[in-house]
Amino acid sequence: RCLRDAGPAREARDYPVEGGDGKECKLTSIAFRFFNTVGARLGGAIIVRQADFMDIFVEWAKAAPLLIAVGSLVTATMSYFSFRHIRRTSVRDTTVGLIMKMSSDAYVCAMMDRFRCLRLEFSKTGNTNPDFDDVIKTVFVWSGKQYDPTRVIRDMFNFYESISLGIQEGWIDEKIFKSYWRSSYIFDFKDFENYVSSFRVNHDGAENAFRDFEALVRKWDA
Repeated sequence: RCLRDAGPAREARDYPVEGGDGKECKLTSIAFRFFNTVGARLGGAIIVRQADFMDIFVEWAKAAPLLIAVGSLVTATMSYFSFRHIRRTSVRDTTVGLIMKMSSDAYVCAMMDRFRCLRLEFSKTGNTNPDFDDVIKTVFVWSGKQYDPTRVIRDMFNFYESISLGIQEGWIDEKIFKSYWRSSYIFDFKDFENYVSSFRVNHDGAENAFRDFEALVRKWDA
């Protein structure tokens, strides 16, 4: 009623209007001004919050390359340590499997038994470190069958050479294998060290025969 009586060019005011008791008009104008003020403030607040949000968005956009780089670095680091853990587990499992094979595989056990029996044959004669000539002149029989003694030694030392290469390349855990096989690894080489030296001299292209095996023996015996 107050708005209608005030006309389109006038604002609603708390004046008494003809034809009314004045109270209704005053209350209506107060309510109008209240909502008008609250609406203005809310609108300003929304505008401020929108401006703040845009400022934050701009700052985040500026920092995006850095955040992406940090995220990539964290991901790469986690991947690296995960790979290291998987590799260590794989190497440990391979080493344990090799040790079990050396103790249970029929072929490997037979190869080791022949080698130890050959060494025992030389020990019985008092020759605890035979050279190449001593070995080739020996008649070696094991389990009722004659074997070439040079082949018996070569098979064993080739096996040891492959182990030393695996340790050198990180495929075999050196600490685990050393704790299990160190003494035999060292003594098996030293008992035939003269044979290895003369074998290198007597065979063309054999100058580096069993070098990795020997290097690991020297390291473990230091």
